[in-house]
Amino acid sequence: MNKICLARLKNKSEAVQIYNTYIQDAQNTDSQACVELFKKLQQQEIKQAEEVRGHLQEVMQKGKM
Repeated sequence: MNKICLARLKNKSEAVQIYNTYIQDAQNTDSQACVELFKKLQQQEIKQAEEVRGHLQEVMQKGKM
């Protein structure tokens, strides 16, 4: 199960980086609505990554799921 959580954390981290590209592209085309949408979605990814990271830290401290 820890492998699944680690994979999920990796996926979330990659998604955050990809949103940086989307945000930059939207800024380059002066699409403020898209910029705001991508920033909102990126924040959701960050929040989810923090939740997974917190879970993994707890598991590592307690030694069980």
